[in-house]
Amino acid sequence: MSSLDRLNSLLRDSAKGDVSAFEEFVKLTKDQLYAYVLGLVPSIHAEDVVQDTYMRLWKAKPSYDFHRSAKTFLFTLAYRSSIDLLRSTSRETKKVDALKTAVKENVHPISSEEPGIDLSRLSNEQRDVILLVVVAGFSYMETAEIVGVSSQTVKSRLHEARKRLSEQLKEKSIRTKRGKLA
Repeated sequence: MSSLDRLNSLLRDSAKGDVSAFEEFVKLTKDQLYAYVLGLVPSIHAEDVVQDTYMRLWKAKPSYDFHRSAKTFLFTLAYRSSIDLLRSTSRETKKVDALKTAVKENVHPISSEEPGIDLSRLSNEQRDVILLVVVAGFSYMETAEIVGVSSQTVKSRLHEARKRLSEQLKEKSIRTKRGKLA
């Protein structure tokens, strides 16, 4: 049984009242979900968003369409929970610019091996698709479903994001070479 089939099975069992199946579902998905959420919201709020996502999943499981991917559904809920948090933060501060600054300051690089990659230099839309496709491993169709756009839009955003990240790496390489020559 594939890991995706296993997740679907666990969610199906939890919808029938099996709490241990839901706990195992959480155990199997929490690390990847947390890493994804860290790319969307300030790190101080990431744990809250993850918790909210699982609460939303728990409430939605009786009405879940089991022909869909459980993992895609989970990440859709996480995306929406992140957006809700960012909106509420915006309402509280009454300053959209302050929110954008806070998000950019807390965006983490794709991996610790590439600290020169700064996702905060991407648009929110580009960052979303990079995190979902490259980091979380979702297909274009799954990513489109999560963020609510067409798969062609996902491909376009991913292309532009990769182009901008490539430019960043070139800039870093040039700065590194200049530093060594000085």
